[in-house]
Amino acid sequence: MTSLNTAKKTTAIIYEFIISLISASVPTCITLFAGVGGSSLGAQMAGFKELLAIDHDPVAQRNFGLNFKGEHHVPYWCYDIWEISPIDVLRKALIAAGELCVLIITAPCQGFSLATGKFNPLDSRNALFLRGIEFVAGIKPMVAIFENVPGMFHKYHTLIMNEIKSRLREDLGQDYYVFCFQLNALFFLVPSDRDRLFFICIRKDIFMKRPIITPAIDDPTPMTIGNIAPSIQQIQFGQSKKIDRFPNEFMPTITATEGIKYLEGGKWYKLAENEEYLRKFQSFPDSFVLEGTNAQKCKLIGNAVPPNLMAHVLKYIKHDILCFPAEVCTMQEQVVTEA
Repeated sequence: MTSLNTAKKTTAIIYEFIISLISASVPTCITLFAGVGGSSLGAQMAGFKELLAIDHDPVAQRNFGLNFKGEHHVPYWCYDIWEISPIDVLRKALIAAGELCVLIITAPCQGFSLATGKFNPLDSRNALFLRGIEFVAGIKPMVAIFENVPGMFHKYHTLIMNEIKSRLREDLGQDYYVFCFQLNALFFLVPSDRDRLFFICIRKDIFMKRPIITPAIDDPTPMTIGNIAPSIQQIQFGQSKKIDRFPNEFMPTITATEGIKYLEGGKWYKLAENEEYLRKFQSFPDSFVLEGTNAQKCKLIGNAVPPNLMAHVLKYIKHDILCFPAEVCTMQEQVVTEA
């Protein structure tokens, strides 16, 4: 009985400590490799206040600014991640180490991706994941999210993955528990057959339970090509070998390149030239503004984290890890369930 009472008291103390750390009425976040704002949109849908978005791409910055303004404004720092430090980020966001709720790190995935069939274990972009670990160690958020592709665990990437595991253990192991999930976007209201890895790092002083991320829907049938875009008769994708999919199947991963074609009204078109479809199949709202060439728009959307997927992950973190009450949310959050 004594041990049970002790456990209850310990749980209560941890819960009170978590609440004491959260000084604002809404949880805060910062995004590294923010791009056009897929993660940022997901954060707003989940009821987060984003203190800072960081990316080195001026095209992404311009488009980000077109969408995150007024009451939804998010400061955007256009800077190379190698040229700034965790202290610089803390100063820019006007916070101290340990105060941030969530740090979101969505480093470029092309170096790990298996989509092209080409493998380069020495791709310099793969080191950006390691750079992200350095920022977690310096900023000390309550929770850190790393998003990337399952190709990270391919045998060709064993060397870099061993280094990542070693750094996670050495740099974060003392202060964080690290969990890894593979999620398919289809089950999170994203009409695209897109598998993603999420590494969720939870600071030990707020840890209460092992995280479990459950799908938003059990049956992804509503996400088929035909249900999302009824006029599409067929799509074709693939580089070395062309693959066909039909209305009763799912859209493949939309990448930064212009590789997907679709048949509509008996004519073939590039998906990259249709803004409406680019937004729709990545779960961006119709109101999301894109400017630039078709290639630039495709790159921005293809590189983005689907907002609905990130929103679902962040909602779980907000309520189940950070212990914000369910009623602390914004109207945008309803978009996830109404999509």
